[in-house]
Amino acid sequence: MRFSKYILFFSLLGFVFFVSSCLNSASNKLIDEFDIQISEVKVKEFDIKNILFELIFSLDSKSKVEFEVKELNVEIYKTNKYEELLGTSKIKDSFIVYPETKNEFKSDVFISTLKMGISLFSNTLNKKYSFFILVNSKVEYNNITIPITMKKRMDYNPVNLEIELK
Repeated sequence: MRFSKYILFFSLLGFVFFVSSCLNSASNKLIDEFDIQISEVKVKEFDIKNILFELIFSLDSKSKVEFEVKELNVEIYKTNKYEELLGTSKIKDSFIVYPETKNEFKSDVFISTLKMGISLFSNTLNKKYSFFILVNSKVEYNNITIPITMKKRMDYNPVNLEIELK
């Protein structure tokens, strides 16, 4: 009886490693077949309560199959430790990326003017002119949902508020 428990345990462990290997292979294949970048960041609106940033994503699909972006969550943080959240955004509807196409899509990020002002002031005093963007998405590819994360540094000029992505 004890021997069969070990066989069952190692059989299940082998199955878990097999499934993990298959998912890892699928996610690597998907990542190799498309290139997603944040191509532009604009200040869209500015008022007493909020600043509205528009992030424009550029997605170049080299894949021979279509896939669906189910979730796209964008968060902006004060530091590269990704602890002090300044603003967030989520897409409302999923969208399909067709084979061998170039796509652009937008996401609006609302940030509290007070939080942003305090962060700009403290960053300026510390001579750090960057914020950090974290993008979490879930892509469905061949009926498998694959999480994808992207991190970017957003440098800004405190004088003219020009923004550059790194």
